[in-house]
Amino acid sequence: MWLRWLGLGTLLLVLSQVRAQETPLPVRDYWPTADWRTALPAEQGLDAEKLAGIPQFLEDHQMKATNSVIVVRGGYIVYENYFNGYQPTETDNTRSITKSVTSALVGMALERGDLPSVDLKVAEVFPEYFKNGVNADKKDLTLRHLLGMRSGLQWDDGDALSLLGRGQMERIINFPLAHAPGEAWNYSTADSHLVSGLFQRTTGKSLEEYADEVLFKPLGLPPRRMGDRRRWLQYRRHGAGAVAAGYGKIRLLVSEQRRVGWGTACPGGVGRMDNDGPG
Repeated sequence: MWLRWLGLGTLLLVLSQVRAQETPLPVRDYWPTADWRTALPAEQGLDAEKLAGIPQFLEDHQMKATNSVIVVRGGYIVYENYFNGYQPTETDNTRSITKSVTSALVGMALERGDLPSVDLKVAEVFPEYFKNGVNADKKDLTLRHLLGMRSGLQWDDGDALSLLGRGQMERIINFPLAHAPGEAWNYSTADSHLVSGLFQRTTGKSLEEYADEVLFKPLGLPPRRMGDRRRWLQYRRHGAGAVAAGYGKIRLLVSEQRRVGWGTACPGGVGRMDNDGPG
């Protein structure tokens, strides 16, 4: 089921099972940004025949919503294919992949000193929602809990569209607790959106602004596209300003998606402590 859900956007696969043999990852000899080099699968230790079977795999598993599949190894594209009339010049709504970008940006902000700690308390950032003993049971709720979706807030992710309205930081904080913070995991779009509000209140920049500065620009991604249409969905006014959706709907080209994934996850990436990459 989760593979079908991933098929709603671009399916970026690291397919260990297509290795031709136990070949160590080649030493990276360039940094991919706007331009990516290609290589034959065998040159990267992968089995070309198995990669060629991907379209049949998608058909056999009824992954009809998959628009594209790209396999990258060692910074080289070894397989790329598009489906359903999709073109590489079209942007995708990356949906909840955005949550991973949000977490990566938090990590970058911590490394740069723009956020003090993952143990930063929500009550310290939004004290106005904790006055006179209100929400006292959430006084120990932290950024760490939110990143791990262990806030304990009573939340059903089927209600995600309800986050479209105004005053969502207060609304989320006012949710009753189903569990003490840190006690239980629950998939929560509300947690991710609260991360966005906390991030913006603490750093003075929205996730979108921060991403443009420390992630997208170093990777060669333009800050805006399609006229006034924003790359990152901004929800309505929340106190000091609009808050970027911390949980979904970044629109990226498939080429941009692989740059963000590579740039935040691989050694030398812009989001890594062993950074020797671009920017």
